[in-house]
Amino acid sequence: MANRSYFLSPTRFGHGLLMAGVGLLLGLTLQVQQASAQVSEIRTTPIGNLAMGGFDPVTYFEADAPAKGSDEFSYHWKGARWLFTSQMNLEAFRANPETYAPAYGGHGAWPVTVGQYVFGDPRLFTITDGRLFLHYTENTRDQWRADQARLTERADRNWATDLEQMR
Repeated sequence: MANRSYFLSPTRFGHGLLMAGVGLLLGLTLQVQQASAQVSEIRTTPIGNLAMGGFDPVTYFEADAPAKGSDEFSYHWKGARWLFTSQMNLEAFRANPETYAPAYGGHGAWPVTVGQYVFGDPRLFTITDGRLFLHYTENTRDQWRADQARLTERADRNWATDLEQMR
């Protein structure tokens, strides 16, 4: 009986939980490192491989508000599937995708300033000097707008460096 209680003692049990926790954290850390090494140039949805969450990038520039595209009008560019509201918008994008595609491949603009690549929410955006910037949260959008010139310079520099590793 004494031996059994030794194996179930709080000290042994706690040590086992601690070791399991360390192993779990180590495994998660490795997964995060692997995921960050696998960042792609164009940020897409996990299901459907949609750029900009399926929003039509042309509508940001040509309409009153951004709109979701349709499977009927889709185009593959840089490994992602882009959706459009009309054939006319698809053709405009096809003719000059760099004009309409979001900066930093649709990754949230502010996180790019610190070398992080997270999904830019297509409903949170800024257009400055003809460039479309998507934002991760309202807070990061507001921070971006408050110091856009400096942050754009930093994000552009990080993007140029990191883009080479993504390709």
